[in-house]
Amino acid sequence: MLDRLYIVSVNKQLWYKIYNHTMHLEQAKKEDVELIKEMWYKLAKEMESYSKLNKIVYSSPQEVPESEIIDQIENNNDIIYSFIVHEGIKVGFIKIHRGYHESREYSKYIDITDLYVLKKYRNRGYGSIAIDKIKRIAKDTGCDIVKVSCEHNNTDVQRLYDKEGFQKKQIEFFYEI
Repeated sequence: MLDRLYIVSVNKQLWYKIYNHTMHLEQAKKEDVELIKEMWYKLAKEMESYSKLNKIVYSSPQEVPESEIIDQIENNNDIIYSFIVHEGIKVGFIKIHRGYHESREYSKYIDITDLYVLKKYRNRGYGSIAIDKIKRIAKDTGCDIVKVSCEHNNTDVQRLYDKEGFQKKQIEFFYEI
């Protein structure tokens, strides 16, 4: 039994290394705005099922305003959109926000504000590898922490974050007016 577990572990590590070397993050450019809008829209529509507060006002990706996305890509060094790319295919995207809390000991952070993998590519490790790459970027740029958040009843992504070593810190409350 121990030998079987070792083989499974070695195979999983080998699989991870193969995917980790062929999968990369590619920073989005202004020309990518339509694909970002399309993927963001799919993510936002999926989030609607978790709370009525997530209801979006757009009925299609084409209605999503591109000016803010383009401005963030071109002018905001603290917000970065990247595609999750495997063998030349953009299988998802990740949006991060770099920030600083001057009053905190752990002051420099990267916040993963959006993480989306197209449905047909899910459960293949892309989210884990993308998070691992963001962790390395955070370490290389002197950040103290990587932050993520999710809906309280989105158990799939919570399992991912737990598996990736994230700790629960805060609960957010809303009051509807």
